[in-house]
Amino acid sequence: MRSITSMCAAGLIMLGGCAGDTGSSGETGDPDSVSRTAGGEESMSVAMPVLPGAYDPDAPSDAALLVGEFRVVDGCVRIGGGDRDNPDGTVVVWPPETTLAVDEDGTFEIRDYRGRKIAALGDTVGLGGGSLSSMEAMPEEVRKTVETGGCDGPYWVAGSLVPREAWDERYLPYLPVFPGEYDPEMPAHEALMTGIVHIVDGCVRVGRDYPGAPEGIVMIWPAESRLVRVGSAPPAFEIRDYRDSLLVRVGDTIRMGGSSTRHLPEGLRAEMEEHGCVATEYWGSGHPLPKKYW
Repeated sequence: MRSITSMCAAGLIMLGGCAGDTGSSGETGDPDSVSRTAGGEESMSVAMPVLPGAYDPDAPSDAALLVGEFRVVDGCVRIGGGDRDNPDGTVVVWPPETTLAVDEDGTFEIRDYRGRKIAALGDTVGLGGGSLSSMEAMPEEVRKTVETGGCDGPYWVAGSLVPREAWDERYLPYLPVFPGEYDPEMPAHEALMTGIVHIVDGCVRVGRDYPGAPEGIVMIWPAESRLVRVGSAPPAFEIRDYRDSLLVRVGDTIRMGGSSTRHLPEGLRAEMEEHGCVATEYWGSGHPLPKKYW
């Protein structure tokens, strides 16, 4: 049997009691610790970094979105994982007054500043916030929790919990697409554009370091193309065509027929400006060129 009780260091849950334990189940005086006094043969410690201070509901928090399963991996609370580049998941720095608790069944759960459950172990959650390359700028309490728990990155500073229905509406990057229906007879290969598909400031671009476009070319994708989320932590995306077949994954290289253009349908231009996806010149896509013809 595995037993979970508290330790009087913020961010850690360990076997054994200390002053402030609440008994059979609940929270300790530390906002990110829990206690549960029980006998057992196996013990574990769990680290969950939480920002110090009081929760501020008006603090900027939703620049980007992290979606994934609430997991405990090697003693660290993580979100997501299982992706090629992030197998263990992302270590989240939680908002002030977030607490880690154990319910009546012995299951970990995360609670917000009002004591409401955010997620139980195994739940999938969406967290507004932003990625963090290192812990250097974090408060000492956060760094200590991460170091003591041996919680390697990637890291994410969480803001608010984002409802499932808002994940794609609020956080899906913008993909410029020609209006109307896809025409398989349209001219396809006047020229070719080759580059890695990536996202800059919420806009899908292709390649980098082109003259006049150091962040990549803004490509206008064929009609009825769409961007879909296929991964969570870090977010992963695919671009699919009018048949819902895969065109390319964000991060992969594509070679696309088409031509350079400065002229866009008026409605599309206004939409792109609204999303900040603007350039002096664009690539009007035709058809993708299969790799066997590269």
